Amino acid sequence: METKAELKKIFNSETKNILLIIFLMLALFLLLHDACESSLIGASSWNSYEIQADSWLKGRLDVDYYSYLELAIFNNTYYVSFPPFPSVIMFPFVAILGLGNVPNNLIMFVVATMTVILAYRILRKFETSEMNSLLISFSMVAGSSILALSLNGGVWFVAQLFNLFLCTLAVKFLLEGKKARTYFCLALAVGCRPFAAVYLIASFLYFLIKDRKFGFVKAVSKNLLPLIPMIIVALVYMGYNYARFGNPLEFGHNYLPEFTEGGEGNYGQFSFNYLWPNLKETFLPRIYFDGNLNIKFMMPFMFLIANPLTLVWVIDGIKKLIKCKKINLYRLLFFIAIVANIFLICLHKTLGGWQFGARYLCDLLPFCFLGLLLQNTRPEVETEEVKSIISADESIGSATLNRFQIAWIIIGFMLNMVGSIEFWRDLI
Repeated sequence: METKAELKKIFNSETKNILLIIFLMLALFLLLHDACESSLIGASSWNSYEIQADSWLKGRLDVDYYSYLELAIFNNTYYVSFPPFPSVIMFPFVAILGLGNVPNNLIMFVVATMTVILAYRILRKFETSEMNSLLISFSMVAGSSILALSLNGGVWFVAQLFNLFLCTLAVKFLLEGKKARTYFCLALAVGCRPFAAVYLIASFLYFLIKDRKFGFVKAVSKNLLPLIPMIIVALVYMGYNYARFGNPLEFGHNYLPEFTEGGEGNYGQFSFNYLWPNLKETFLPRIYFDGNLNIKFMMPFMFLIANPLTLVWVIDGIKKLIKCKKINLYRLLFFIAIVANIFLICLHKTLGGWQFGARYLCDLLPFCFLGLLLQNTRPEVETEEVKSIISADESIGSATLNRFQIAWIIIGFMLNMVGSIEFWRDLI
């Protein structure tokens, strides 16, 4: 009887749902890889991070030339042009299996599944219903542009997926009030996607506002010590960048030929000249039906369609504002961070290059997810502070979905599954 009770305790509802997530993700990825004529245990040849790890094993910071990879050229030497954190993860795999033998497609599946499980556990911890938790957590990966890129272990996609996982983990620690871990995870995320620094700043301000009751000086001092792990990571990045490019802030992308070579319309990696064209690509649907009612996509297209959780977040914010007639300061803080991230992304020349959906805008997903859990509060006692339209009361609660939000998430699943197949069949 005791054994039966122990098993029942182990295989509770949450454990069963996690096993369900693993089963569904495995089934989905096997079917999609089959449809795309690729392999779950295969290896992408766009393996810049593994090449970098192999160079480290040989005591080198530069790499050999590969014509099909985006390599920075500095002082007639080739370097990986991406931030280094994913190479740290790939290092033991390359050391054990050797360059070219790392099943990076499988690693992508594992990280994608871990992200869904992590999001699910966060939602359940804050008492979101099982069904809503499953829908929202799956929409982070299977219902967004992340799905297409998760099918291939190429350098661009590895950075994007690792960033999603690290930022989601940072959201978990932020909601738990664990400052050092939040900053540390976001610092690691900067080593995948540098604009994660926007959310690092927002998280610091979040904790600063939370500690305002201690006074400004005390609040700042309480947040300095937790910054130490983040500062160590930042110093490692800066030292690595300086050793390669003589610039502590240069990861290498500015030395890609596509940005250094002149020509009409080339204004470097970032420019305000790219802003308006990129905003149109980001906010216009760019989806149409042909004469046979077959859906056609122009890449990239509106992120609110490609990544439905972003629209779910927008609707959630409107619902909470109407209900409480107040703007929650913490929600406003991350709203500003998300807008800033969109603005910075739209200054980039390529906006993600060839892709399905809007992959650069997947960087928003963990913080839209956070917004679903941050609640607007309406205190019963009306004070002068309460009468303000902005409320600094922190309230974390369950994420709720209405029928339209549920329908939009389901449409996102279907759209991204079809789009993933079309994208990889055309590319491969």
